Amino acid sequence: MKIRWQSAPGDDESRSSRQARAAERRALKELAAVYRAVDALLAPFTCDRSAACCQLQRPRREPFLFSIELVRLRDGLERAGRPFPAERADGGCRLLDKSGMRCSVYGDRPFGCRTFFCEKGRGPRSMPNLEINRLSARLTRLSDGLALSVSPRQLSELLAEAANGEGEHR
Repeated sequence: MKIRWQSAPGDDESRSSRQARAAERRALKELAAVYRAVDALLAPFTCDRSAACCQLQRPRREPFLFSIELVRLRDGLERAGRPFPAERADGGCRLLDKSGMRCSVYGDRPFGCRTFFCEKGRGPRSMPNLEINRLSARLTRLSDGLALSVSPRQLSELLAEAANGEGEHR
């Protein structure tokens, strides 16, 4: 999937392209910082690793994905020499491994997946929702500050477009 950056009218294309790549690199660094912060925040909480929350057809709810997160997923899959995964017959997230029990892109999984807990999760206290909301707002500001042509959408929707080679959004 190609995420296209929107150029301002009259911009020199090569300069615009270089600026877009530099902005993407900065955004990916900031995204990594957001991921580290949310991972640290949720470290005391457990997951039973049942992949119940990754069965997107069963709960009929799913996380949203920001376009910069799709760029990170694309880059991670490209580094691994893998295409975007095809739709699963069981209705699970496309990013699950063949067993349907593990995320195949765990280190690159989106913010929504990192914070998408089922009722089986446990922790020393209630979920730190205020802190999660602050990090979510930081991610929103990061995405809003970019000229990406894709707004946040449901995970399955964007992954389907990526797997089908679509996604040249304007």
